[in-house]
Parts: sequence; structure tokens; C-alpha cells
Amino acid sequence: MKRLRYVELTLVFFMMICMLGISVRVQAEECQHSYWVSDKDYLSVPALGQGTVTYICSKCGASCQKTVSWQRGTLYSKDYDIFHADVYAGDKIIKVSAPTIKGAVIKVTVGKKTYTRKATATKTKATYTIKIKKAKAGQQIIAREYYKGKVIGQDLLESHNYVFYSDHLKKGMASKYVPYTWFGQPARVVKKSGGITIWYDGYGSWVRFKHGKVVSWRD
Repeated sequence: MKRLRYVELTLVFFMMICMLGISVRVQAEECQHSYWVSDKDYLSVPALGQGTVTYICSKCGASCQKTVSWQRGTLYSKDYDIFHADVYAGDKIIKVSAPTIKGAVIKVTVGKKTYTRKATATKTKATYTIKIKKAKAGQQIIAREYYKGKVIGQDLLESHNYVFYSDHLKKGMASKYVPYTWFGQPARVVKKSGGITIWYDGYGSWVRFKHGKVVSWRD
């Protein structure tokens, strides 16, 4: 009987150890939750407004709901960023594509002059043709969308925020115009004898000048 009792106690003790181990392991493996915005709530909160967003854990599937305020560039906030077409020297219009919201205003600055256009609310996204003064190469372009006095969208082409001189190079072109072509600003400049200067863009392309004029290039 004593031996049987000893075996029973041993089994109980072993079971307690196992249960304790399982408990510790469960706690160690408890999901830390990597939440993601639910597909149905993706870009659902309107400009400057609030909305209830469902977050779903990508690991275990658990979910929770939160009340959030619109903030540009977040997963749950509607996107109002805009896009402007390339503008070349001599152009008198600029085309801007933008998501629309009733009461929004699109402002485009070319050089020192700012042009304003009210956004329509009839389409999810519309293209606006805005008349401008004759554009000059190198003029800066800034495009923004405002709603209730606050910026809700900005230009997606920040890297092309200037008026182009041309979409191609040609022999005899002055070096001051080359940055306003497809080549852009040089990453490296090498000067040689005889009035030769070579611009490198860092991606394998180069332009060779002689006395400040284009003589050859590789794109």
C-alpha cells in the first residue's frame, strides 16, 4: 500500500510539473499582436474627420476596434495626395490630377505665382487643367490640396518640382539648361584640360561639355 501511495504521489507531482511547464510555455508563446488595418477600413476615414477602424492581428487573427482621427499618410486615412504632369519652358497650362472632396481647394505655385482651383466632388479623382503664365525653365513647382485651411494632400512628384527646359539633350545646349532635362543635377563633375567638363549622374549616364556647351552624352 505504501508503495502504491508513493507511486500515486509521484504521478501527481509529475502532472503538476507538466501543468506548470505548459502554463509557462503558453505565457512565453502568448501572441504579441502585430495589428494591421482591416481591408474594409483601409483608407476609410475622411479628411479631418474621425472613424472606427478594425485592427486585425496578422499572427493570430485577434481583432480590436479603435476610434481614430484622420492623419495624412496613414493606412486608415483617405489619400488626397496629388500628381502634376511635367511642365516645359513655354507651357501656359499645368495639369493636376487629384482625389476630390467637396470644399477642397487645389493650389499650384509656379515660380512666384500661385494659382487656385476649387476641387469638384463629382468624381473620386479628377484632372484639372490650370492656366499659368508662360513657364520658364527651372521655375519651382509646388502643388497642394487644402481643406478647411489645412493641407490634406501634396504633390507626389516632389523630385520633378521644376519646369523642364527640354525632354532631351542636343549638341550646343548650354550647361545651365541640362539640369532641367532628363539628366537632372550631376552627382559628380570632372574637369579636364581644353575646356572639357564631364557630368556623371551616378547611374551610368554622363554628359560631356566643351566651354560650357554639350558635345556628347550617354543615357
